[in-house]
Amino acid sequence: MSNATTSIKKFFAECEQEPLSYSGAIQAYGALLHMNSRQEITHISRNFQEILALPQFEIGTRVPDFLIEFTKNLADEPNSREFFDEALEGQHYSLSLALVRTQTYGILFEFFPNQSKSLLSIQAPSQIYQSFSNWQQVSQARQVLIEWIAQTTGFDRVMYYQFLHDGDGEVIAEHTYSNYQGTYLGLRFPASDIPLIARQLYLLHPWRSIYNATQAPCPIEGHSLLDLSYSDLRSVSPVHATYMQNMGDVASFSLPIKLQDSLDAMISCHHTSAKTLPLADKVKIFHAVRQFNIQLRDFYTRQRVKTLDEMQHIYHRIFIEIQKITATDQAWEHLGQRLQTIFDSDAFILVGGSLSHPLSSCPIHPEFLQALDTWFTDQCDELITTSEHLQNTLGMEILTDFAGFCACKWHFLDSSDLYRIYLLRYEHLSDVYWGGNPNKPVEYHDGTLGIAPRRSFSLWIEKRLGYCKPWPENTQLKLLKLREFLKKQASFN
Repeated sequence: MSNATTSIKKFFAECEQEPLSYSGAIQAYGALLHMNSRQEITHISRNFQEILALPQFEIGTRVPDFLIEFTKNLADEPNSREFFDEALEGQHYSLSLALVRTQTYGILFEFFPNQSKSLLSIQAPSQIYQSFSNWQQVSQARQVLIEWIAQTTGFDRVMYYQFLHDGDGEVIAEHTYSNYQGTYLGLRFPASDIPLIARQLYLLHPWRSIYNATQAPCPIEGHSLLDLSYSDLRSVSPVHATYMQNMGDVASFSLPIKLQDSLDAMISCHHTSAKTLPLADKVKIFHAVRQFNIQLRDFYTRQRVKTLDEMQHIYHRIFIEIQKITATDQAWEHLGQRLQTIFDSDAFILVGGSLSHPLSSCPIHPEFLQALDTWFTDQCDELITTSEHLQNTLGMEILTDFAGFCACKWHFLDSSDLYRIYLLRYEHLSDVYWGGNPNKPVEYHDGTLGIAPRRSFSLWIEKRLGYCKPWPENTQLKLLKLREFLKKQASFN
């Protein structure tokens, strides 16, 4: 393994281990208090008295009644939330209040100064409330939503950041103002830019706000570190703060797009100076994004059902055709040829069970087949799989013209033998447009943090070698339906 590869893996590991939820500090523009289930103060931000213009609260004392009054309707389930616009008068501004129930059934009180007036005078676009019938409507609604958020919030750049199956992300919609340099539209960003630990936190929040990434955090006082997993005021990671500054940004506001309990995408707003939104505006934007998310989730569900129904019909026809073929090898070859067309592959291999030898649509090098079949049979726990970079998947360099594959393994209804189908694709040369060199951590170290955020986000074109043409999103569904169908059939004997 090269030193560069080792450095990249070390960088990824260190990013994942950063204790984001236990930073011990908040963003200093707001104030925080944590109350336990006995209504006692366990943690309080050091700036609490200054922000709220109240006498100093002491750790271990009871929370004042005027604050407890806000909690009377807060649900008991962890991550339940309540929002109060202009709840109190602070030292310099009126304060909005966000309440959130913690995992230990305590309550976080987060106070936000209302430094600006509401900008949400324009209604959310009607497209996000309408059911999507096709991908074009999804794309149009996405762009309209992005433009509405940009127009009503005043952020310099608003992006729709789509996560890809390999963990990388791509900007697929964007709105920028004319005085804001450059565009990220169509650019890809490596998975390490938003580590898994950060993605998991996004799933817990309606949004994430960063007022000023250059501002020093405010410590939280208490006898232990407070879990800030549900806190929007949670301090900014030093790595992320440097990352933002390297992008030329100071403030951000991000909202998750969720599908099947996973982070599918993010709407990310960036600004070149310190900026926050009134809490009421955040809530309104969240509801608009959630409505889009609901329609998107419904569209994906309908697309999934449509694909499954289509494949049920297609596979049924294939097996009717096979029943008319008397020779076993010819039946297998017919199945392989039909699947090769369905999956748009360049070749197929059928292995196992009662087959005396592998069947394939073209000559296959024995060492390649052995390596592929050993990996899928003995090392892969999945019953179906896809790969766009065969050498990486197998963990070895092996002589073959193929660059990617999808595969399925199953037992026929009347057999305990394990069968495998491999559908192969040749190498597909392509250009990948990155927002900066994705391997930047190897080239640059800031000398302070111990891990290095990327420094450059200028267009960087990768000539991608050794990859096949990407498998469509519905490939896994097609494989699942194929396996389900094969399991119900008698073997071709």
